[in-house]
Amino acid sequence: MFNRISVPAAVVLLLLLISPFALAQEKAILVLDASGSMWGQIDGKAKITIARDVIAGVVKDWNKENDIGLITYGHRSKGDCKDIEQLIPVGKLDVDAFNKAVSALNPKGKTPLTEAVRIAAKELKYTEDKATVILVSDGKETCDADPCAVAKELDKLGVDFTTHVIGFDVSDKEGIGQLKCLAENTGGVYLTAKDAGGLKEALVTAVEKVEEPEPEPVITKVDPGAPVNVRVQALAAEGGKPLGGTWFGVYRQEQDQTGKIKRVKVTNSGYTSEAQFTIKPGEYIFYAERGASKTEQLIKIEAGKGSSIVLVFNSGWLRSTAIAAAGGKPLGGTWFGVYKEVTDETGRSKRIKHTNSGYTTEGDFFVPAGDYILYAERGASKTEIPVTVEAGKGKDEQLVFNSGWLRSTAIAAVGGKPLGGTWFGVYKEVTDET
Repeated sequence: MFNRISVPAAVVLLLLLISPFALAQEKAILVLDASGSMWGQIDGKAKITIARDVIAGVVKDWNKENDIGLITYGHRSKGDCKDIEQLIPVGKLDVDAFNKAVSALNPKGKTPLTEAVRIAAKELKYTEDKATVILVSDGKETCDADPCAVAKELDKLGVDFTTHVIGFDVSDKEGIGQLKCLAENTGGVYLTAKDAGGLKEALVTAVEKVEEPEPEPVITKVDPGAPVNVRVQALAAEGGKPLGGTWFGVYRQEQDQTGKIKRVKVTNSGYTSEAQFTIKPGEYIFYAERGASKTEQLIKIEAGKGSSIVLVFNSGWLRSTAIAAAGGKPLGGTWFGVYKEVTDETGRSKRIKHTNSGYTTEGDFFVPAGDYILYAERGASKTEIPVTVEAGKGKDEQLVFNSGWLRSTAIAAVGGKPLGGTWFGVYKEVTDET
């Protein structure tokens, strides 16, 4: 199935991971290290040259049904932790364009691998769809980021997010630890090899890890009162994919001394794409919560039978940015709110806040399908628009403040320096009804 070629195993593994065997009908982004250390040599050949040659030989056989993109870092300037660039957007492969982009890389800078993986995940819309990132790095993170923490965050929020990491001639213990952590915390594989034997082992392991099916819940035939295994997943809408970043809870209904029904929590998960519980037979309320969306269902668990439960949020994604004026760039420090317009018992219309962001550049919400008022506030400026969110779909909205910046200083006399301790006010001149 694979041809044997005399190059470092970590690079050849790249061939495997971006082949149709691993990513059939999938979307992936290759994150390729182009930091200064890629000029290092293996058997008299620069690592970046090896990577160019291998990628050029592989992409010509790429499965045209699959989408792929390319992100790299450290190739434009020295000492710049923001030197991350998406060279090829996610889409159908243009072999010539892909090879041209890789061939033009001139390693020179730092290794912001953690932020590069985060950017790749976002480009793949990892909170909505299954997403795979393939990272090829010859060293550790050099931009004060924590690959382990970011990997946990992406795994928690992603639908089915995986990072496969290739340690390209990495011998540093700290570097290996970081790269392994990034892979393992997202359910991916970390592989490295430096000889023919290691190459064969890496290829076999990669195929097994990438292609192995999801485990089915274990069903154990036991006595009627023995606990059984239950797997719980949640979807945005019917027919969708399991959502990451979901909190699951299992509750039991009981009567208190007054006969009033109350809920008692039996167990719960963390924020994940799937929860597995071992509980006794009986009736339970299975509850799921993600963002501003909640759903639950009363389900009977039978003795001796494992169960696979799917809860449906009937919700969608609402992303928002705000600009000062048409054609401007998204503004940081903006507070976003999502409101629901309702009618009270007197027939009067009022607004109820459904959810809100902090002060940020982008509001990212997961809310039940329906009609909302999307509101933005920054400084003394406010704006809002009506929006409709559909189940299982994402919606991107941009609000316009039609505002500008007013900065003022005060001096004691002409030629003086700006004074501290000055109170400034901004007033509007209006005419009343008289």
